[in-house]
Amino acid sequence: MTNVSNTMPRVDIALATYNGEKYLRPFLDSIIAQTYPSLRLVYSDDGSTDETLAVIDAYSSKLEVKDATLNPGGDILRNFENAIGATSASYVALADQDDVWRPEKISLLLEHMLELEDNCGSNTPIVVFSDLEIVDENLNTISQSFFSINNRSCPAYRFKDYVLGSHVPGCAFMINRALIDRALPFPKVRIHDHWLMLIATLIGRVGYVGSPLIKYRQHSDNVIGLKDPKFGKLAFPLKLLFSIGQRRRFWRTHARWNREYLEQLHKRFRHQINQREDLELIEAFLCGDRKTGNCLMRDAKTTRRKVDRQAIIRLMYGLAKQI
Repeated sequence: MTNVSNTMPRVDIALATYNGEKYLRPFLDSIIAQTYPSLRLVYSDDGSTDETLAVIDAYSSKLEVKDATLNPGGDILRNFENAIGATSASYVALADQDDVWRPEKISLLLEHMLELEDNCGSNTPIVVFSDLEIVDENLNTISQSFFSINNRSCPAYRFKDYVLGSHVPGCAFMINRALIDRALPFPKVRIHDHWLMLIATLIGRVGYVGSPLIKYRQHSDNVIGLKDPKFGKLAFPLKLLFSIGQRRRFWRTHARWNREYLEQLHKRFRHQINQREDLELIEAFLCGDRKTGNCLMRDAKTTRRKVDRQAIIRLMYGLAKQI
């Protein structure tokens, strides 16, 4: 096992902020409380009109802070791109402004990251992620495990497992410089964490730490988060029961988003892909080859329930025929 204390590489924390004053202080306190000492906060703010910047400035005497300075223009994808692009450390932990981290989060993720790099080299793009504790806006526990309250799967390490959606919130990620160098600049895709995970599974590695290292706060102001967490696994059937029309729009939207990811992956990485079947899967969706695509996706651990999975895949093939 790698001894992190002997190497002490700096870890940058990439934070995207927007009007985060309400929850930002507990998050920053949890950064200061980390057991790993060599940290820097790199933040990108998207034009906050509250006291977000003043709060960060007040913590600059307790924590090394860097402003990414660029203006994302009202786009969460570009906000995270700015923050990640302004980092320079070999390892970067992604952060949301409203969560609270357990003190050992950075130490445990970095320990696993270094073990993976020992095995496959520092030039291999890597994501390491943890479980999350789901909490309400007052940090009261809703579920001790993010992966037990919904149909997402933590032991998902293959590219096909992520084609129809990401299993893991980006705030649970630690990524290495090899992944950042390949992922930036972000293309026109929906969200940063899915893009990063697709690259790692396609041309790199994924690691998992089973402990819940984040208090993943759910509240009415979440830009991205769980929907109806108090209903757990009943959330989907209840939503489906009351809004079939909405579900169809969901299918069309996600089919389009997924195709955009595949187009960009094929354009950037088709000559670097580790597994031949991953390239075949991408090309099957892009050209509408149902037989090959269905065969390769048969054992995928997707985040989608059967009805969603079948509908989105069918629409993805349909998009290929329109081009």
